Amino acid sequence: MASLLSKFQKSLLLVPVLFMGSNASHAAYQQAGEEGGKNYTYETNIKAAKSDTLGIDYSDWDMVLRHTVWKMGFSDRKYAPRPDKRIGTLISTDNPNPTRFEDNRVFFHFLKKDDKAYIRGIRKSLEAIPDEVPLDQFSADEQLAYWLNLHNVTVYEEIMNRYPVRKLKHFMRKLSDDKRLMVAGKAMSIRDIEELVIKEWQNPLVIYGFYLGAVGGPNLRKGAFTADRVWSDLEDNAQEFTYSLRGLQFDGDRAKVSTFYKRVESAFPNFEEDLKTHFMRVGHSGEGNLLYNASQLAMRVKASPSLRVSISDWYIADFINGNYRPGHENSTGFVLSSMSSEGVGSRFEGLMMNQGAYGQYPPHARELLQQFMIRNSKSRQRSVVVEDVTEDKKEK
Repeated sequence: MASLLSKFQKSLLLVPVLFMGSNASHAAYQQAGEEGGKNYTYETNIKAAKSDTLGIDYSDWDMVLRHTVWKMGFSDRKYAPRPDKRIGTLISTDNPNPTRFEDNRVFFHFLKKDDKAYIRGIRKSLEAIPDEVPLDQFSADEQLAYWLNLHNVTVYEEIMNRYPVRKLKHFMRKLSDDKRLMVAGKAMSIRDIEELVIKEWQNPLVIYGFYLGAVGGPNLRKGAFTADRVWSDLEDNAQEFTYSLRGLQFDGDRAKVSTFYKRVESAFPNFEEDLKTHFMRVGHSGEGNLLYNASQLAMRVKASPSLRVSISDWYIADFINGNYRPGHENSTGFVLSSMSSEGVGSRFEGLMMNQGAYGQYPPHARELLQQFMIRNSKSRQRSVVVEDVTEDKKEK
């Protein structure tokens, strides 16, 4: 089968294209909350051009994401049961965490040699942009989209190079501080990018643009960040992550939050107080997309005597949990070759009816497909689920 990207390469440039256009600036992003009827405004510190006429075209990276990312949808806040033990073996390769049915997934095992070279070229071309045009010539929103895309394509590329891999905790610990990027003559790591973005934009929403490859982190979106959509996309990611089981659980009346918030704690100077406020603000927005009552959960966070930073899931957010076997690429190829950027859910429902392709997946991948269909059915019905769990759960 031809490589995933080969049929697109003739119609797309390998480098992000600079273009002239008009982007609505969001240098000061307003986020409304119901707490006291206040509006919350964050001012960016970033230096930006006065004219929003210069932009970057991310069509190549956007295409990669559209065709390799599977959108799982919003969490239903139901704890996943521990996977069944496989007959004839005491070794389990499944993700045992209660969050294992959450987070968007990447089809890493389908990428071929040419695809990897293409993605590598995208990352290199992004690094080179500031050598062609200083970043301060772009609008603040364009700069934000640039940094998030560079961060995420770097993480994507490094996981792609290491794949197959099941757990990413030690891998990401090393990658985070490895200064393998060269931007405007300066060696940078992905953690450098995270700290720069948090410091300069002064808005906690930006943290939800940092893809870390694991189930326990924010979603990798099914499309590139762009200047005109960056804030709405970040808000969507915030709504999805904050009140998912990856972001928030309860042990009695005490709230437990993701260890991801410790990674980005510079976004919350008064950590616990600021994080509670952040949960309240996110909880009062966008509930039309959710499968549960976020406002009710927000009030439980506010009433919590303290926040326990303990939730983590460092298993890879792919489709087969890094359990590559010959033949898996063919079954996934069936999916990707038949899917478009729209109607992904119906494509997977078609796969479920194709027993030949479906049977080639490992059991936990078939389970994931089933959960995808159940969750999307609930989403269409706009059902509301309020999770109320008091027993402690063990996360890994």
